Amino acid sequence: MSNNRILQIILVAVVAIGAMVVYQVVQPSAEQEILAKFDYLVRRQDALDKELGKLGEVPEEKLESLTLVFLPGQGADLAKRKKEYGPFIEEANRNLGFEMNVVVASNYETAVLALCTARDPLIAGLGPATFFQAKEQCEVNAILREVMTTGEYYRGVVIGRPGLWEEPFTLEQVKGKTVAFVSPGSSSGYVMPVVMLQDAGVGLSDLGKYAFLGSHSNVIEAVLNGAVDVGFTYDAILEKANNEGVAIEGENYVFLTESEPIYQNPFTVRADLPEAFKKQIQEAFTNISQEALDQCPILEGFVLAEDSDYDYFGKIYQAAKEIKE
Repeated sequence: MSNNRILQIILVAVVAIGAMVVYQVVQPSAEQEILAKFDYLVRRQDALDKELGKLGEVPEEKLESLTLVFLPGQGADLAKRKKEYGPFIEEANRNLGFEMNVVVASNYETAVLALCTARDPLIAGLGPATFFQAKEQCEVNAILREVMTTGEYYRGVVIGRPGLWEEPFTLEQVKGKTVAFVSPGSSSGYVMPVVMLQDAGVGLSDLGKYAFLGSHSNVIEAVLNGAVDVGFTYDAILEKANNEGVAIEGENYVFLTESEPIYQNPFTVRADLPEAFKKQIQEAFTNISQEALDQCPILEGFVLAEDSDYDYFGKIYQAAKEIKE
């Protein structure tokens, strides 16, 4: 073989080896291809997630109407309630962005019925006992509690016609007397009193006569005008009657005793009301200026509430249900 032929073979070999080296440098390995594809897919998925996130965003549900129901604590008098709560209602309306429909239920049972059957958003200021009555008929939640000028709690009070009582007074003296209750759904006007009487050994059958008069104002008036011997009501409304000069202790009534403290009224909604709506109501009711509250003669404001706040009263409610005449 000539030297030229040998040189040609060597050159071909060198070129081939060089081409292989270049191929290895330029052509990625299988592992590199997989990594590159994976990185591309990750970046693409991130981009898709962002786009889908924008498409999947659901605007917060906006409350557009609300009915506010009060119990007939001082009778079914809307004008009185608006006088007592007016500045609060006006500011709550501004917070909500619309005007609430404010009503006073004709009785306790009507308030529960309205809450459990309403098709549109509704919040009811129930008493603790009425709250448990509502729970027996539909699923409800306490989302707010009133704070009154008398505090976070109130007490049931027992008042009587003067001249009938021995000192010191005991509930045993109610035996044989005519008694005015408010309603079977009233916490301080029936549920708490009937348990107090039972604890004192006095059953409903031991009373001379008793009647449900429908409102606390009616109970107080019945005692003041001598229509009944004993009335069960609550401290704040009796204090109001005193301040107005209608009730005069020692002249047209005597204070006999009082109950243990009870949390102020739970403002209650149906459990199926959207959480966004509940939050909007809570914010509207709790963000009230002190200037507005100063103009409300009995209201100090609202605080957030939970059903468990009234667990202790639930036991009293159950005890009252078991009491038979």
